[in-house]
Amino acid sequence: MAVNLLYVLIPPMVDRIASNNNDDSRGSSATVNVEELKKRLDKERKKDKTKNILVATAAISAVAVSGFILSL
Repeated sequence: MAVNLLYVLIPPMVDRIASNNNDDSRGSSATVNVEELKKRLDKERKKDKTKNILVATAAISAVAVSGFILSL
């Protein structure tokens, strides 16, 4: 009975191990395009800079409005 159970369990385990080995080999042979990474980094920096400017503007506006309300 235990031998039959092993015959049922071993093939799926072997398939899973084989598919993991194939994924690792494909990932290690891939090349990295440095120029594309630089462009992506520049885009991210521009987005971050824009977000920071918007947050700073909102904070300054909130302080100005609060000061105006308190002065009344």
